[in-house]
Amino acid sequence: MGHTEYETTQKYYIHISSKQKKDELQKIQQKDIQNYLGNENKNLIHLQNNINQTHKNIENLQEVQKEDMTHYLELNDETLNILKCFIMQLQEEVPA
Repeated sequence: MGHTEYETTQKYYIHISSKQKKDELQKIQQKDIQNYLGNENKNLIHLQNNINQTHKNIENLQEVQKEDMTHYLELNDETLNILKCFIMQLQEEVPA
């Protein structure tokens, strides 16, 4: 255009309509919403994975407890008596 400064050209020759401004603003807002929802969705998936892992850990613990009980029930009477005496000694040593 022959102007020495870009601002002069911009001021007189570049016109952005209100509709163009509105459309571009909507595009930016839509991207922001998509980014926000994407991050929220990632957080929810991470939370669900943690819940599922905790549930698995609880199931594993319950299985171990069942195996322990089965093992104790399979002990012979002499072993159970020794175990019972040991537990009673521990209870006597613990201050009330």
